[in-house]
Amino acid sequence: MILEITFPTATSADANLYARELRSELANCGVPANAISIRRTNSENMDLGGALELSRHAAEAIAALHGSYIIGHIIHDFCKRHQSTVRIKSPIARIDVATDASDPARLSEILKKIAEMHSDRPKR
Repeated sequence: MILEITFPTATSADANLYARELRSELANCGVPANAISIRRTNSENMDLGGALELSRHAAEAIAALHGSYIIGHIIHDFCKRHQSTVRIKSPIARIDVATDASDPARLSEILKKIAEMHSDRPKR
């Protein structure tokens, strides 16, 4: 796992829906679908999967030219649309993307730096 995306302010049911919806949106913008997995956030309940895990292949797609820009805007728009917070965690950082407090350009820059650190591709 390179990046983990969770929905800390959502109910378990909403988090399950959000994870599937955001996974589709990320896959539609070019992140390889097999590099994004849905996982359960709580093994004690009937949670179908309220978190996303992005692998090294996802990091390479994000690190590619404009990948972080597009993904930053997708996540920012997702937060606004659902009036929700998205938490992005990596081994080196944790970012909470709130509905009205995050700048998509700044988020894109942070995602690019994280992705470049985990990607095998040369930096551009």
